[in-house]
Amino acid sequence: MAEKPRHGYEIKNEFDRRTNHTWPLNIGQVYTTLDRLERDGLCYRGEETPDGRVIATISPKGREEVRRWFTTPIAPANPPRNELAIKIALAATSKDVDVATLIQDQRHATMHQLQECRQARRSVAEDDLAGQLLVDGM
Repeated sequence: MAEKPRHGYEIKNEFDRRTNHTWPLNIGQVYTTLDRLERDGLCYRGEETPDGRVIATISPKGREEVRRWFTTPIAPANPPRNELAIKIALAATSKDVDVATLIQDQRHATMHQLQECRQARRSVAEDDLAGQLLVDGM
């Protein structure tokens, strides 16, 4: 929407394309977010396409918020939660859990995820920096 006015479905498709489909975006969430953006004065909605879709246009306040978002460093989560570490710590102190099996199952799942990541990495073009960064963050 910062580049040009768009309807919700266009916003979702553009997000999916630009993030190489690495973070599924629910269309319902797009429209809920557009409602909040309009409520907060960050966009205007009004013009309709021939098929009835409502076009959203960024407001000056919204453009300033986009600029601020891109220029503000991201703060790390406080503290990052590692569910696997918690699971193993609790399993190690539980008499009802086979820790070796838990770890072996997790190892197999992790190896499968690694193979998927490698396959995804091979599918990204060498000159697609955004795609490479997104896949590397998987």
